Amino acid sequence: MIFLERDPIYAWTCARNETVTVDKSDRPQTGSARYAQGLKPGMFVVVTEGIAVAAWAKPGGSTLSLVFGVEVK
Repeated sequence: MIFLERDPIYAWTCARNETVTVDKSDRPQTGSARYAQGLKPGMFVVVTEGIAVAAWAKPGGSTLSLVFGVEVK
């Protein structure tokens, strides 16, 4: 096999492993308090133009908890 100067050669040696926590949450949102009355920390919320349109009890949940600030039963 012939290697030319344009062919890159890579060497990789692992010295250690580590676990890293990555936070992919969105920036804090500001909005109308009228639509945020039932919100609690940890809820997954869809905010459109400052209005909390829908909220779930946890990210990935299948059942809505709030719609426009009103509890869904």
